[in-house]
Amino acid sequence: MTLKRIVNEAKFWLGRADCSDGVGDEHTRKLVECARRTLEKIALEYAPLVDVATVVASGGKFTVSALPKRAIAIKKVSKDGETIAFRCLGDVCEVAENGALDVEYHHFPRRAEWEDECEVAPSVSAKSVALGVAAEYCAIEGMPDLAEDFGKRFFEDMRAATRVRREVRLPGRLWL
Repeated sequence: MTLKRIVNEAKFWLGRADCSDGVGDEHTRKLVECARRTLEKIALEYAPLVDVATVVASGGKFTVSALPKRAIAIKKVSKDGETIAFRCLGDVCEVAENGALDVEYHHFPRRAEWEDECEVAPSVSAKSVALGVAAEYCAIEGMPDLAEDFGKRFFEDMRAATRVRREVRLPGRLWL
């Protein structure tokens, strides 16, 4: 889904579908910023974006800023397929090994422009993101009741999108 699609859906939910279709007007610029914040919130709280990168540790340390994407949390560090101990203190991670390490981490989505595809988990729909954008927009525009309503709908959509679905098995039946 593109940033343009998210903003246009948010305009629909806000009843502003008649606004211009570009980033020229003030309302659209605010909605774009709200969309970027909502995408970060989704990555932080609901559906993390996961990446694996190789970094080189020397002296038992590597810097988190050496990772290709802006990291939220380091989940696992391994060398040659075996998990190794690590401890992160700010921008520096102390590790039990030196050399090339595979680091699995959660990261922020990249900053999307108007026509760009947004980084978001596949289970999250454009409608869900648009509801979060509408909640954020209403909050900054001084409409607390609408912000609360959109916020509740966003929370319910995100809960449904991130729910773990288990396989349902019915017991075998005996036929007489």
